[in-house]
Amino acid sequence: MIGKLRGVRVVAVVALSAALTANGCGSDTVVAGGAGGEGGGGTSPWVPFPAPCGEVTSEPVCDTDEVRCGNGMVDTCELCWSTDGQPVTCQDFTEACDGAPSASCAELGYTGGQVVCSELCSHDVRDCNSCLSPPNQVACARPRVDAHEVIDIALASDGNSVAAAWVSFNHDVYFARFSPELELLDYRPCSYVEQAFQVSLAPHPGGWLLAVGTGVGVGEVYLQRLDDGGTVLSTRTIENAMAPSLAARSGTSPLLVYADSTMSAGQNQLSAELLDDAAAAQWHTDIDTAFMESVAVAFADPGFLVGYRNGDLGSQLLPLSVDGSLGAPRDLGDIVFIHLEDGANNRVAAFWRDGNAFAFSWLDGEGQTLSEVEIAPQDQAKANQQLSLAVVDPAGSPTAIVALLEHGNEQVSVTHVDAAGAIATAKYALAYEPLEVFWMTSTGWGEGAALAWAVHANDPAAARFVVGRLSP
Repeated sequence: MIGKLRGVRVVAVVALSAALTANGCGSDTVVAGGAGGEGGGGTSPWVPFPAPCGEVTSEPVCDTDEVRCGNGMVDTCELCWSTDGQPVTCQDFTEACDGAPSASCAELGYTGGQVVCSELCSHDVRDCNSCLSPPNQVACARPRVDAHEVIDIALASDGNSVAAAWVSFNHDVYFARFSPELELLDYRPCSYVEQAFQVSLAPHPGGWLLAVGTGVGVGEVYLQRLDDGGTVLSTRTIENAMAPSLAARSGTSPLLVYADSTMSAGQNQLSAELLDDAAAAQWHTDIDTAFMESVAVAFADPGFLVGYRNGDLGSQLLPLSVDGSLGAPRDLGDIVFIHLEDGANNRVAAFWRDGNAFAFSWLDGEGQTLSEVEIAPQDQAKANQQLSLAVVDPAGSPTAIVALLEHGNEQVSVTHVDAAGAIATAKYALAYEPLEVFWMTSTGWGEGAALAWAVHANDPAAARFVVGRLSP
């Protein structure tokens, strides 16, 4: 057991003054209001972020036997602890700030924006700008939302706006909707769902369909029909289910794929349902057993394509007709981290890790390869690199925009692939997050793509949520 020992030594390092603000990040700028901004060049006041919905376990580093955070001094304290009766270990810790920031966003590794000193005497970096302004960047925003301890994010677009849903370790579910300029149009925070663990989102007649999956211990999927602004219209509960994935279909209801919550050797039974306008099942089909973290599904007009990893056979691509009948599976071998997106005209875009490299493929509706190209080698320092996939203008000349976390999950790298399977825009850095991206996702948005990513942190001041928009 680890415990802090009281009666520690505290040294006041420096008294902060208003001059530090003028000399630090006081000259950086953010856009007041809903979306956050690019930073630089204006004088708008800083707008606070909403308080976290769930419990915050972080505390000021030097608040032990007395409260020191808030005294206007940056304190250094000696903290001592013992683990399971072992000899006491002591170490000096210093508050990052107290009352005013002691570093700029640039000094903390960002490109600009505004930093403030938090109530925990840490640097609040939620409004620092991580986007690097490459030529294809249309917008980048830090919306005023609660992103404390985000564990999953989903994005979807109805062509006019983009919606995001996310869930926290505290099992709070959130919904937000953004304009093409990334202005925050609607925000529904703090919707608690017992053991909420995963989310999937798709456009649906009358608004959106949100699927919330719980952990193994509860084993339920909640299908919520939402209006445009995120208000819940109805909820359908699927018992003994988890890990929902929605495959959007333009102008109509999506397909739902989910796993049975009873695990056998780490695998679950996969099932599919084609939903109607009320989110009820038009039919139900059992697919196969699979590892739930590897499931992907996409519309392949007129049917669907499901990707998953089966422990006995490796990864599979399975065609699924619009009436629920199964086609012949294709064995993918050791391919992992499968992402699939609708490519229109009976085509599907696929992005996955193949051996020690990440590769993109255009597939036909049966899962056969039309073209393929390597995107990047695997980062040998990271066993799990986040990746995402969006298809731009699928009904015209589709372009796939693939995003990958690189350099220790701190850099969001993007590559564009054209309809013939060739690299249209070579890999470039979209953003750099000094605190490491925890989760990333993307979606096509008309002739462009939207990306969202989150930085997970116990301290709300470091829990970042960023939304970006790219042109093809």
